[in-house]
Amino acid sequence: MKKIQILILIAAVFFSCDERYEKGRYPEIVTNLSTVNSEYDDYNSKLEVSPGGFFLTFSTNRHSKGNDFDFIKYYVNINWYPKKRHLEMKTEKMESQILNFVNTPNNELGPYSLDISHILLLYANNDSGDYDLKYVSNNTIYNIAFLNTKANEMYPSFYGNGVYTRCRNTNENEHFVNKIEKIIYCSDKDNSFDIYEVSVPKNTNILKILSSNEARQSVKLPINSDYDDKCPFMNGNILVFSSNRPGGYGGFDLYFCIYQNGVWSNPVNFGEKINTPYDEYRPITHYEYSYDNNLLVFSSNRPGGLGGFDLYYVGIPKSIKIQ
Repeated sequence: MKKIQILILIAAVFFSCDERYEKGRYPEIVTNLSTVNSEYDDYNSKLEVSPGGFFLTFSTNRHSKGNDFDFIKYYVNINWYPKKRHLEMKTEKMESQILNFVNTPNNELGPYSLDISHILLLYANNDSGDYDLKYVSNNTIYNIAFLNTKANEMYPSFYGNGVYTRCRNTNENEHFVNKIEKIIYCSDKDNSFDIYEVSVPKNTNILKILSSNEARQSVKLPINSDYDDKCPFMNGNILVFSSNRPGGYGGFDLYFCIYQNGVWSNPVNFGEKINTPYDEYRPITHYEYSYDNNLLVFSSNRPGGLGGFDLYYVGIPKSIKIQ
């Protein structure tokens, strides 16, 4: 009995000191993701989960020295040191065949991807003069015909029970294509930018929906204002977006709202710890079991960056539900 008690005590001491068993924490102070930013504009990001970190895809005009925007990809490795309570992010630029295929002399903005049997990438491109929503699958680019108009359509995102950006088993990701219930995007077809939703049939493969020419009704969300509401990103039941509506801190601010029991909550400003008198754009959220808060990544042209718009990250409370 004494030997068993001693072994239990040793195990308890070992696991309490093992750095792997303490949850990480994203910083609550907005931090510049300086190792991926440039002196030009870097924004419109989307991440794909990977063990130990994530792949970050975003738009940049660095290659054209300030002109057209192309997609670029980095691997972001996350290390948490619990004894120092310090988070370290290391980045490495990645080559991407799909991005090289998608990039054109015009602008590519607002990437959104799902990691299914192959990468399904949605984005906006202005080859036609205005921004149209497109997707690429198996090295073929398609227009999303039922969403596009003669105005600008941008920032596609999906909602569905069980569709969220978090650390998951790869096999579970295979089922995402059948769980999508709504496509969320923004358009200025009513003169200012508003956020819209399009309902899609449940348990239908999203690739079949995107390739269809069948007309579908786009509905304005009740969270819109008389000003520009844009850059929506849906993760679980939380929607984050940018708006220049009155009552903010200046320019475009970041907001969030919750979709629950078929009802949208009123938008909430993320507050002065995140927003500034400058512009904050394209927020995205990410959840990991091994961290005790969630991750918010966005872009801003606030002072103190490397130049133009930079990408920033900050931890947000898990009380803002993503489930």
